[in-house]
Amino acid sequence: MLLSVEELERSFGGVRALDGAAVQVAPGEVHGLIGPNGAGKTTLLNVISGLFRPSRGRIVLGGERIDGLPPNRIAALGITRTYQNIRLFPGLSALDNVLVGAHLVRREDALRRMLFLSSARADEVRAREAALQLLSRVGLRERAQERVSSLSYGDQRRVEIARALASSPRLLLLDEPTAGMNAAEVQSVAAVIRQVAKEGQSVAGREPSGGDRRLPGERRVSEAPLLEVRGLHVLYGHVHAVRGVSLAVRRGQIATLIGPNGAGKSSTLNAIAGLLRPAAGEVLLDGKPVTGLPAHQVARAGAVLVPEGRGILQRMTVEENLKVAAEMHPGRDLGERIESQLERFPSLERRRALPAGQLSGGEQQMLAIARALLQRPRLLLLDEPSMGLSPVLVRQVFGILEAIQQEGIALLLVEQNARAALGVSEHAYVLERGQIVLDGPARDLARDERLKAAYLGGDVQA
Repeated sequence: MLLSVEELERSFGGVRALDGAAVQVAPGEVHGLIGPNGAGKTTLLNVISGLFRPSRGRIVLGGERIDGLPPNRIAALGITRTYQNIRLFPGLSALDNVLVGAHLVRREDALRRMLFLSSARADEVRAREAALQLLSRVGLRERAQERVSSLSYGDQRRVEIARALASSPRLLLLDEPTAGMNAAEVQSVAAVIRQVAKEGQSVAGREPSGGDRRLPGERRVSEAPLLEVRGLHVLYGHVHAVRGVSLAVRRGQIATLIGPNGAGKSSTLNAIAGLLRPAAGEVLLDGKPVTGLPAHQVARAGAVLVPEGRGILQRMTVEENLKVAAEMHPGRDLGERIESQLERFPSLERRRALPAGQLSGGEQQMLAIARALLQRPRLLLLDEPSMGLSPVLVRQVFGILEAIQQEGIALLLVEQNARAALGVSEHAYVLERGQIVLDGPARDLARDERLKAAYLGGDVQA
């Protein structure tokens, strides 16, 4: 047996996250860890990989006890992992990020590398070629020299997998490896995992998937546009990420942006929210230009972003996170507003004194939405609200979004889960290669054969 976990327990204050967990993984096996958000899936991976010490129990890798060892020792023994929240070096290229992962298996002398002797140069060439081969396995060789920060969320996930494989692990732990990916990308990653298992490496991971929802019904909303985007262009150096996007969201409406990873959806949302300065185009909020304003001014004007990756303050408690957000509009009712959000999200109320980083993925998403609502938005911008959530949590979060809409708040979603997004939206836009290739009522697009082609990255004939 490669990995044996016996009677594992881990507590956070009065919350017992693991209670007698037991797992066995043989060489070459692939194991999936499933369950509702907050069940302890990520905590189990964190304890196995040494990020948390177990309160009780045994972890044995290849006959050697590893429970209580620091993460670097456990990694050196052959366990490598990816994380629920991406942990890459955003300023480095995809290739350099993978090379970082190879340091455990590169044993060349440091002095030879510093002097850059011929043997060190040869080793560098071999290491780079091995890293390029790993990027090829995950479908990213052509983007090896691009900065990770310029890649889509799904592509960053694939870089993480390549980096983990660079250390030639005996056991690979994957925490939501396909979060933020579309169906084609999920199939590609699944093929990589199957091949890794055939080569004798073991894989264990957790992967909740989003659930489907009904097609949208009719809703009554104001005809006056709250948000207008006209001819928006966004550049990253020489990369033209958004090309002339125009869209509108009416008061009280839910609209959605869908499309493949790298299509420009998040870039569009970030430009609207003021996190990116558009190269050209205009953004109007209630008829007033907000183009190029910094994010805090856009938020004060009424457009608040719930970012991809949630953007919560992990070391601060749930209540402290809410207080920081509420200070955007200070006043005597600040405490009452915080309590109203805790009432809206009962699981946060029960964990108000816990650090936000100890919440499950679903609870972190709820905290991110609660923080945004405390800023009194007229327009809520949500980037991948269902990312990494179980089907039950997906339904719960989209139900919350519909309830928010009933309060008169407009919503613009960026979402890989097309069926769920179309299920709550009145209008939808499909982006491909930075341009809108389809738009119309969500009900119609849900039945449009061209939607499938656009969402999977194929060519769409308008």
